[in-house]
Amino acid sequence: MQYVKITFRDKRIEPINLSLIKWGFILEDAKTLVPYMLDSEREWSGRTLNKAEVVSVEPDKDYTEKMATRPSVLYRHKTNNNVVQCFEGELPDKFDEYEKM
Repeated sequence: MQYVKITFRDKRIEPINLSLIKWGFILEDAKTLVPYMLDSEREWSGRTLNKAEVVSVEPDKDYTEKMATRPSVLYRHKTNNNVVQCFEGELPDKFDEYEKM
């Protein structure tokens, strides 16, 4: 998965990194103010992105490499034995139905 670095007009706002897929969904949205989640989040925290404030978007090779080497953990579903891979520090949805492998 590839990531982009999004820079805003207001320099007080820190640049953010989003996957290219998420950025594509934001661009396709007809609204100017779009809710978004960082790739490390499982629930929406109230963040919104004002597309009118975006100054530049460019591929971020360093962040892409960092995310590719991010450690992960495997969880097994207790009833159907399906295995889910989550990044370290994240939990699968309905966590009580899984056990760490």
